Amino acid sequence: MGKKTGFSQIIILGVLSVIIFAGSIFWFRYATQQTQNEAPSPLQTSVSPKTSVIPSVKPTPSPAKPIEVGVLSELPKELNACIKQKIGEKTFQEIISGQKELPQSIGMTLNACCIKSEIISSCAVFAEKTGIMTKAAIEFLKKISPYILSGKAPGKCASIEACKAYCENSKNLEECANFFYKIGVFPESFAEQVKKDAATLKESLDSSPIELRQCVETAVGGSSSLSEILAGTRIIPQNISEILNTCFQTYSENLAKQLNDYLAGLKKLFDASPASLRQCVETAVGGSSSLSEILAGTKAPPVNLGEAVDICVKFVENQFAEAEAFKAKLDYVLQNKLLELDQCLTAKLGTIDYEKIIAGQLAEPPGFQDAIKACVESLSQP
Repeated sequence: MGKKTGFSQIIILGVLSVIIFAGSIFWFRYATQQTQNEAPSPLQTSVSPKTSVIPSVKPTPSPAKPIEVGVLSELPKELNACIKQKIGEKTFQEIISGQKELPQSIGMTLNACCIKSEIISSCAVFAEKTGIMTKAAIEFLKKISPYILSGKAPGKCASIEACKAYCENSKNLEECANFFYKIGVFPESFAEQVKKDAATLKESLDSSPIELRQCVETAVGGSSSLSEILAGTRIIPQNISEILNTCFQTYSENLAKQLNDYLAGLKKLFDASPASLRQCVETAVGGSSSLSEILAGTKAPPVNLGEAVDICVKFVENQFAEAEAFKAKLDYVLQNKLLELDQCLTAKLGTIDYEKIIAGQLAEPPGFQDAIKACVESLSQP
């Protein structure tokens, strides 16, 4: 682990509160919006697993306006054939000619025909022309029919009834909700709110550590799924709060382990290095006791600890390199220019007893170290 890794991220504890809040209110907001609508959208939906995400849009015995006999004479070819097959050619002609009354079950017959994928488009056109279905139901049929006919509806359902059954399964709720959102069945206000919530989530994830984003990405189904969610083209998952909490907990645990491993390595580094390294880091973090608390795990390290250690290591390395270079120069002078060194030091400091100073029996005179360095530097050139 690099010395800087992890420490700039310690500050982000709690950074996901905005994301978690956005996720938790998202589904509630839509459910509330639906209950307040006086005229429900064609796709009445709640995110509760107990409800269906498919509306009742098929023709019913109680259509938008009463079915009149004259309507039957305007049936599209495909629908005409289906009705005749259901009630019989003879009965159909008798109804058209007025010999028989229009049966009350005609609505159910139309329903049975219109759920067939091959004539769903005809049903939508016919219903719009005659007014026997609500506008919402017609719009829904027109939007979903191309997907049913092409096999691209949820679960590749081949009829309205099949789609309804598929989407009533709680396991398929998210798939169905995203499908209907993408084909424009949800009201515009809902789409706008999806985009707002997506922007909030994106802003929070953009400012979070990459490990956290990768965890969320995996949980929602991969990079492309997360990209769609953040772009507002896919509904935020119902369990987004659970996903974020789990990812944040995992990230926090991993970060704590990384920190512990780093501090253990730092202790070993101090043990194997000159005391000046620890002293330098102590200065950077606020003193000896502060560093001791950090290494013991009883105090949170500053975000710049890794940077401080790097600087101090380079400082000690430079000191060591300078010391090695000076030692080489000193060895050369002692071996080749000892008399000149004595003369240089005497000129700078006067006559002194070097042996007693080296033995610690005599205190160094002021400027002693600087004088030695200056003399060695001046005499070290071959």
